[in-house]
Amino acid sequence: MVQRCGEEVGAQVRTPHIGHRGHAVLERHAIPLIRSRVGRLKCSGPMNQSAAHAQSLPIAEVRDYLGQLPPPREGLVRVYRGQGAHYGSILPTRLRAAPVPSDRILRQYSMFAADVLRESSGASAGASSLWMSWTHAISQHYGPGTPYLDATTSIETAIWFALNRPEYVDVKEVRGRPGPIDPRTDHIVETRWLRFVPRDEGVIYVFDVRPWPNNGLIEHGMLVDLATAPTVFASSTRMRNQSGCLIKADPAQAGGELSSFLVCEPIRIRRSPGDLVGPGADVLFPPPMLDPWYDRFLSLPWVPTADPGANRLRLVSPVPVTIYLPESRDQLQEVAQRQILLDPILLWPYLYKESLKADTWLPPQFKPPGDAVHITLEMPAYALTPPLDGPWWNLEVLFTDLPERASVQDCAGMLLGDAALDKVIFEFSPLELVAWDAAETIGSNREFLRAIYFERTGTRLEVFSAIQEVPQGKIRVAGPLTYEYDSAKRSLDGPPEFPWTRKGLIACLTVLRELAEAPILSPFPKFMGLGVADYEVRLQGRAHLMRVPLAGDGYTHFIRGNDHNEPFGAQMNNGSVVVPAQKPWNDVEPGAFDGATSGS
Repeated sequence: MVQRCGEEVGAQVRTPHIGHRGHAVLERHAIPLIRSRVGRLKCSGPMNQSAAHAQSLPIAEVRDYLGQLPPPREGLVRVYRGQGAHYGSILPTRLRAAPVPSDRILRQYSMFAADVLRESSGASAGASSLWMSWTHAISQHYGPGTPYLDATTSIETAIWFALNRPEYVDVKEVRGRPGPIDPRTDHIVETRWLRFVPRDEGVIYVFDVRPWPNNGLIEHGMLVDLATAPTVFASSTRMRNQSGCLIKADPAQAGGELSSFLVCEPIRIRRSPGDLVGPGADVLFPPPMLDPWYDRFLSLPWVPTADPGANRLRLVSPVPVTIYLPESRDQLQEVAQRQILLDPILLWPYLYKESLKADTWLPPQFKPPGDAVHITLEMPAYALTPPLDGPWWNLEVLFTDLPERASVQDCAGMLLGDAALDKVIFEFSPLELVAWDAAETIGSNREFLRAIYFERTGTRLEVFSAIQEVPQGKIRVAGPLTYEYDSAKRSLDGPPEFPWTRKGLIACLTVLRELAEAPILSPFPKFMGLGVADYEVRLQGRAHLMRVPLAGDGYTHFIRGNDHNEPFGAQMNNGSVVVPAQKPWNDVEPGAFDGATSGS
């Protein structure tokens, strides 16, 4: 059900033209992608330092000690984990006391990317319904952590992690065009990079666990062996070089504690002078040119997000990827060169200023009011909603209970009032596209639907869409395009020659429904056919807008839910309902959901 914003639906609007209904497609040339230059590096201090331990084993004796342990019982697999010390419990990062950023966006993008990569390779879908389980492996190795514990089948890898301490380094970078720093156009961003430094002592855990059979539920204490992952996930060089595995920790089972799966007490080990420890950092954390998943994440254009403490925008990666600080300067520059910005970073302020010029290149009807609500999306909306053809969409549900106004808060969570939703511009996330790592190497441009602006009166909408070519940067604006929902025909009437605009508009209206005051139904189901003919439908609503001032005049807004500091797409916690279906989904009346039962 994934449809990407790409070549197969955009061919009809590649060539600028004047449409027969008076809607113009106009274009300009913009500056190509903006690159990064690394500035100062500053160590922010060690993390997870451990005290020295008595009666530890030298590295040379570790294998002999492990050889004396009884072999695993039938049906179990032996794996290892290395860390600086034993802290009394064994829990994955996400189940520890310290808060961890949500990894939902990273996993959603990984799932979308994997599906696109599978399609482009010509491979069959296979058990793609289970792929969300493998996205936890991606998040664990490249992102903020999951309810899984890192482990490995390699003793050498476990020893390396036991005797090398993670440390974060603050990196100040300049994002801008080549040449001297220009404060008018360059952007100074601060990021945190991970590196490892040697330590004298550590511990090794030895686990005997049941392997997950690559189907069904992953239970507490089960092992997900990354060597058995589908090809698109197994292409992760980092996971392969680390002989990586994951052990599931279920918080409903002993709080997620995994100590019961230990074969023996934690083994204390120490480094001796002259010891060569493991394969080395740049092997276990290979550079992006050798690791396609790392390359994919690093190459995503950075985006603005809210800085709650300063009530302003700051630039971040659109996914919470951990950046590894390589040992060589050449590799550091290689990483830095992959971090890019789109130009302009936000399209709407640029288009609004252009519309005020007497000699503007924009369509003459494009005269948006200054109080139009600008919403910056942080998750894919176009790509992660179903294609328009097929049985997935119920347009009657979509146009029923569309919110007219939305609650607005500032960065600190203080209520500012509400905003009318009759004139709205949505800016799409760069996560709508997958091949940013190949943006400047593929033979032809790709087209990126950057924004949809609409003015809504009932079920009638006047729409403009903006598409930008990558990497040349050319921007095209199409409109005004008139769409109107016909309830009798269950159809959205409008110009057929702009498929991106139609799909983008429907995706934006779907997102708009998240701002409803009370829970309402999604216009497409999560699943079909749970029972004989059931639909499981996600509940939308209860979100609000977070307003952030722009550097000049005006504001942008981000959609937020219960957690004001997390993107709403990382929450989506309203649950779902299960509806017994008596007819095809796209013909179901909204009133049929009144007797729905609670789902997941």
